[in-house]
Amino acid sequence: MKKIVLCVLFMFVVLLAPSIKANSNYSSFEKLEVAGGKMLSDWTSSEYKDYLKKVSSRKFLGWNVQFIKKQLKATYITETLYSFYNDGSTAMEFHYDMKSEVKQKFDISVTGSLGINSSTSVKSKEKTFSNGLDTKIKAEVSYSYESKVTESYSTKILVDPGTQLDIYIYGEGKIYNGVAANYIFWIRAAEGGFEIFTVTTQYYRMEKRQI
Repeated sequence: MKKIVLCVLFMFVVLLAPSIKANSNYSSFEKLEVAGGKMLSDWTSSEYKDYLKKVSSRKFLGWNVQFIKKQLKATYITETLYSFYNDGSTAMEFHYDMKSEVKQKFDISVTGSLGINSSTSVKSKEKTFSNGLDTKIKAEVSYSYESKVTESYSTKILVDPGTQLDIYIYGEGKIYNGVAANYIFWIRAAEGGFEIFTVTTQYYRMEKRQI
């Protein structure tokens, strides 16, 4: 009887702990700089193992969560939209028309056997951790799901000889990361690292520089 119970528990754990590794959109940014700490992708194997020890205390049911860094300030460039170089001898007038729409407000990335569920609503697209981890960390992390801003504008600028004009999307955000482990009947069913990237501001920037 004991063997049957253990077998059932093992199957239960396997079903609830799929091996998932997800990458967020911010990992493909053209440029991303973080002040005061490391991102999840920059943790060494040694650091990762040490952090997981912080959630090694077993529980009957539920999550052990440990934040490693909170509110790391991040600056980023998602992509360069246009680059114009004047290699002539006279100044050139540059015209640019743009219509843009920004919807996404945050991204989540996980490692190990932590899972992500995605759901789409009429107002916004949000991503949450599976198995209730999102409810565990929401008390300490402020979520903002919706951001939809449409802008249309036209501008002109003189680009001097030997000067390059770059137009790109620049933004600032905050990063939270940590480790978590989920226990079912004192058995560790899932473990890994998590990271939340929250956009605080994003706008278009023009930069003119000598080449």
